[in-house]
Amino acid sequence: PGLIRERNFEECAGLVHFFFDHTDEVSTRFSIRNPWFSLREMAINEVVRHLLKHMQDIDETRTITLMEKLIVTGASPFWIADFMRDLIWEHGLAQNAVPSPSDALFSRDITERLRDRFAERMNQPELQQQLLLRKSLLGYLYAWRDMSSGETVKQWVREVTTTDEGLVNLLIRLQTSVFSSHRGAYRRIARDQVSPFFDDWPAVEEKLKVMLSGNELTPEQEALKTALENDD
Repeated sequence: PGLIRERNFEECAGLVHFFFDHTDEVSTRFSIRNPWFSLREMAINEVVRHLLKHMQDIDETRTITLMEKLIVTGASPFWIADFMRDLIWEHGLAQNAVPSPSDALFSRDITERLRDRFAERMNQPELQQQLLLRKSLLGYLYAWRDMSSGETVKQWVREVTTTDEGLVNLLIRLQTSVFSSHRGAYRRIARDQVSPFFDDWPAVEEKLKVMLSGNELTPEQEALKTALENDD
């Protein structure tokens, strides 16, 4: 924050623009180098938050206009979803307990406006077609649910899981990383987090057990089989 205070509006806006355009790419590159990488460790959300707060102090109207543009045009929709989820949680807009409204970055009205605008983008086929290209999707699905609706997300899940291959591809992307003092790092399918997106989770599990019982599994399928067994 100290360094940010010395910057003018344009300098801060340039940095915000960079994060909205390039954070997904940065995340992908780090994940290739380290499969256990978590974007949250980089505290990008906090940096962007401080930048936007300073920009609002200089010119609130311009800041909001820029935000309305970037959530639609920013080339990092997966990071934007995570950042937007933080913003709507500040006002209890996801049926969550509100931490402290006085700490919220934007007013409730503006946050709702930004949410509705980004929800439109999330519901577009262009973005939905990119989802299965991501390595990890669980956090995004929750952000999509909070921004749009649970039924919208479930409908997409129904569509992509009509084939066995589609089901396995999706589940591979719904694994959660766990860091344990006695087991080290491993992945699991957190049933309590994954099951709400399926109409009949027990039936999905039975189907997966049959599909993953063969001897000729790909490394990704083997990893999914282990992740299903790792539910604790």
